Amino acid sequence: MFNQKYFGGGLPTYRLRSVRHMTWLGESGRCLRRRRLIEIQRALDTETATSCLLHEMAHASTNDCHAAAWKAEMMRLKREGAPLSGDDATVEMDDWSGGHVSRRYFRMAVADMLITAPQIDAKQAIRFFIQNDGGAHSVAEFLRKFPWALRTFSACKREHRELVAQDRMGKATPEQQSEIARKFVMAREAKRRKSQKPAPSKEG
Repeated sequence: MFNQKYFGGGLPTYRLRSVRHMTWLGESGRCLRRRRLIEIQRALDTETATSCLLHEMAHASTNDCHAAAWKAEMMRLKREGAPLSGDDATVEMDDWSGGHVSRRYFRMAVADMLITAPQIDAKQAIRFFIQNDGGAHSVAEFLRKFPWALRTFSACKREHRELVAQDRMGKATPEQQSEIARKFVMAREAKRRKSQKPAPSKEG
């Protein structure tokens, strides 16, 4: 219905899935463009879920970033009377000056990048963020202003790897699922042992 009403029927066919848990990043929804899949948090009320769906359809119509093309699409939807709510209803082209970057905003941007460029490294991600959103004039300046950026990128990268592993698990045979699970458990156990290893004594 929304495809015809607000996008002229121009969007490709997407599957829509209601999910109980998204990720620890706190998203209400996400658009997996390569898989032609939109996921929406099951716990959302009708108004918020509807706005979230339109938010993700705007990604399907443009790209995976919350930059100029997506903002223009959201503003068009608002002008056409689409039932947007919350932050989705107040998107403006200059709604963020780039002067201050919140961790949440940066996490959302990095999560978007990793969907289409999973091999991207931290400096590439920060450079892309600066080009699209601002925050600094160089990677070095960005890291001086926001020293938490590298830790946040690493956390997002771990989350993305876990999501990819879960996706592979869903497509794997029972034997492959067992092997993936075994390796995952071994990796987590090794990490746990490493974290519990006592620090070397400074005596002597």
